[in-house]
Amino acid sequence: DYYPALYAWAESLWNEPRFVSDNTRDVLLKAAFLAPQATQIQISAAILLMIEGRYEAGEALLQAITVTPRDPASEQVPALLKRARARDRIDRSELLASFRYVTTWKDLNCC
Repeated sequence: DYYPALYAWAESLWNEPRFVSDNTRDVLLKAAFLAPQATQIQISAAILLMIEGRYEAGEALLQAITVTPRDPASEQVPALLKRARARDRIDRSELLASFRYVTTWKDLNCC
């Protein structure tokens, strides 16, 4: 139940065919549940849900995020919410990019 390890495990699958899978989704959702303050985890989980066509669930995760200059990762949220509401197709590469976001570990270890 150590959310940084769960998130890192999901990220480690980036070049595997099973990267987008039920298991990865479940692990990301567990990490998101354990760390609602970790914006990047919430975003990655929401993107994976949207890839699976579960736009409403992805939107629900994104709506809980406060967009603030103190959290650079949150800057992605308005555009992702717009895409979720439009049911815009999300690509696997966007999920990978969500893991590669510069402030990820800062977010994970934030106060």
